[in-house]
Amino acid sequence: NTRTQTSTELSIAEVTNLETINVIHNQNLTSLVIKDCPKLESFSYKGIPHFKTVLIENCTSFQQLGLKKSINMPKITIKNCPMLVKERLQKDYEKHNINFIDQEESE
Repeated sequence: NTRTQTSTELSIAEVTNLETINVIHNQNLTSLVIKDCPKLESFSYKGIPHFKTVLIENCTSFQQLGLKKSINMPKITIKNCPMLVKERLQKDYEKHNINFIDQEESE
């Protein structure tokens, strides 16, 4: 299930064999939602000037977030992705506006 909601939003859900997502040079994208992709291991982006929000949720194999410094850093929310080690991104929390929500916190 991959679907474009509008020209500025992209939602990717329940893609069982997706392992990596690289979003490069998209002038219109402002919001990205990635949900229920059990094999997704990494996400990265570069050259997206209007990027505002990213939600990565219920991706049980997710463990790498490729952050590229840009003028407008998106708000990134990571929810129920147990393989991602929060401590690895500790120094990036404030700089990149990363919010982690563990399963226990969301119940």
